[in-house]
Amino acid sequence: MKTPHILLPTTDLYFLNAFRDRVGKLPLSKLPARQISPNVFVGRNSILVSRYISTGRLERLTRDGTRKLIYLIDDDIEAAPGDETLPPEYRRKMATFVDGPYQRILEKADTFVVSTNRLVEKYKQIGKTVRLTPCWHLGPSDSGHYAPLAEEGSTVKVAFLGTRIHQAEMAFLVPIVEEILDRHQNVDMTLFWGRHAPGGLASHPRVHVRRGMIWPLYKRLISRWRYHLALYPTIESPFNSARSINKMIEHGIVGAIGVYSAGSLIAEHVEMGASGIVVDNRQKDWVEAISEAIAHPDRLQAVFEAGRDYATQLNDRQTQRAFWQTQFN
Repeated sequence: MKTPHILLPTTDLYFLNAFRDRVGKLPLSKLPARQISPNVFVGRNSILVSRYISTGRLERLTRDGTRKLIYLIDDDIEAAPGDETLPPEYRRKMATFVDGPYQRILEKADTFVVSTNRLVEKYKQIGKTVRLTPCWHLGPSDSGHYAPLAEEGSTVKVAFLGTRIHQAEMAFLVPIVEEILDRHQNVDMTLFWGRHAPGGLASHPRVHVRRGMIWPLYKRLISRWRYHLALYPTIESPFNSARSINKMIEHGIVGAIGVYSAGSLIAEHVEMGASGIVVDNRQKDWVEAISEAIAHPDRLQAVFEAGRDYATQLNDRQTQRAFWQTQFN
């Protein structure tokens, strides 16, 4: 696979959002870390690789053996090639990477920075392993967009922020979305499915289909969007078992109450105080849970506000920053 030449979400969420002001780009920069490509950074004693790097570049950077290698990864990429819930093109891309540069990363890395306890267990047998929670450049929105829901005839805005990689979840949601639109004339639905949206939904007058976006554009636009409910089912699979709580923080940024699958990592956080609705992975149960929320729009603001402080605590810049200061000193 070709190494991405664009900033990846992983790099922002687990490094740059907390440490950007300590990263330079010029060769003579006096800052502790220098960005030599969108997702690779070097310091006096450290090299940080976020997700992907070519074998050639990895060998050049580590040739003299004077810097420790830190590998930042927020997915179980070893599980991806064999996981049939993922799109075929993504599985092929991951297979190429796992069989190539990834093997050299495993041999050379001193520290693995990961996003979940599942990944801690995976990598701690190989090297030092540290878990970080994602940190966005924004906090949860205010709740002003809920005020109109108290008015007769108000519109409930529902979204699914997942893209093509959530292929199995998209298939799970299609009949749910269709049923919700049929039942509730006061619902607008936003889907980030682009050309993969089924024709009936793509042409529906109350469905807004957005194309997939590169990360730099997405993070610039997200502050403009407001929704009331954000759907995020998680279909059980090897790859999904290592997913982080990132979407929960993302839902707070767009002002939405998340609807999540029971048994997922995010569902555990809802039990601890996050805004959310937890549902078993049966489509009829999802339809009923979403319908119940839509039927009582006046209650939604209180649910969102109750979990906003929890989401703010999770979006923890200081813990991330303190860790990276120890790595780039």
